[in-house]
Amino acid sequence: MNLYGEYPYKVDGKGRVGLPAAFRRVLSKDLLIVPDLKQDCVLVFEKADYDKWCESMFVQRFGGYESNNKMHIDLHRQMRARARAAEVDASGRIMIPGDMRGKCDIDKDVVLVGNGDRFEIWDAKRYQQVAEEADLSIFLV
Repeated sequence: MNLYGEYPYKVDGKGRVGLPAAFRRVLSKDLLIVPDLKQDCVLVFEKADYDKWCESMFVQRFGGYESNNKMHIDLHRQMRARARAAEVDASGRIMIPGDMRGKCDIDKDVVLVGNGDRFEIWDAKRYQQVAEEADLSIFLV
C-alpha cells in the first residue's frame, strides 16, 4: 500500500478526524494509531504494516529481534503498548486519543500526510514549520 499527499482537516470536539477519500479507498476499517517517538505527530497504520514497521526498527537498530534479550522484549512490549486501535466509523473518521492529541499539540487544524505504508497526523502549524525546515534542495544537485 502506498499513501501519498497532504490533506488539511479539522478535529471535531470529540477528537475525531475525517480521512481523505484517497486513504479510505485503500485502508481497512481497523487501524492502529501510535505516537511518533521522534516527531510531534501520530502515525496511523494497517495492523500488518505496523508489525512490519516494528520489525524493521529492530532490524535497523539491532540486526533483528532476539526473543531472549530482555531489552528487546521490553522495547517490543512498549511498542505494542503504545499502539491503540483506531476504527474508521461510518462517516470515515477515526478518533485520536486525548493523550496523543496532547503530546503532539493537536487541537483543531491538522494535516494528514501520506507516507507510504502509513499516514501521519500533524498539528497544522507544526507541520508547516517542519515542511519549511525540510531542505529539498539537496535533491537538485
